[in-house]
Amino acid sequence: MAARKSLKIAAAVIALLGLALLIYLAVPRFLPSKNPAANKASTQVLQRKLAYTSDPGALMKRAAQAESKGDWKGALDWYKIVIGSMNDTDPRKGYAYYRKAYCSFQLQDYEQAQKSLEYGLNNFPQMSNMDDALFLMAQIYVKQGNFDYAYKTYNTIIKMFPRRADEARKLQSQLPPQPQTATPPQPQNPSPTPGPSGK
Repeated sequence: MAARKSLKIAAAVIALLGLALLIYLAVPRFLPSKNPAANKASTQVLQRKLAYTSDPGALMKRAAQAESKGDWKGALDWYKIVIGSMNDTDPRKGYAYYRKAYCSFQLQDYEQAQKSLEYGLNNFPQMSNMDDALFLMAQIYVKQGNFDYAYKTYNTIIKMFPRRADEARKLQSQLPPQPQTATPPQPQNPSPTPGPSGK
């Protein structure tokens, strides 16, 4: 009976030692590193993995949340991810380019805003918010001092979107006056010059 009791105690000790060895080998992988930079990097990786989804709808919501907080840079980053996650046949892709351009506009990167919006307008002509996109394009032209293109863009809005024509006319009227194209002077009917007389 004592031998049996000793055997149970030995088995328990061996099991505890095995468990201790397992914990010793496994725990450092789960404990925070002593290096704060490594902790921050691993936390960021984990956050990215938890935050990442390939569902464009969910990504668009995250971008919209960043926009609602005025986090234009964060929203811009999200829209870049959104655009990368969509195929070219997705009807929301044009809208994503429009929002990307809007974020760049808010960050006062008018050149990038123009490039994004032109790409969206040229490649996704059926975008659901074409009128808003054209208004943004006109605003970009105004910020760049390109009033002639802004004027023409407002004319396009007036023709394509009659329900927003008054709004476009009002904004167009606030542009600096367009220079009148000079018409070349018309030659006047010259009076016949006296030629040699037949006398």
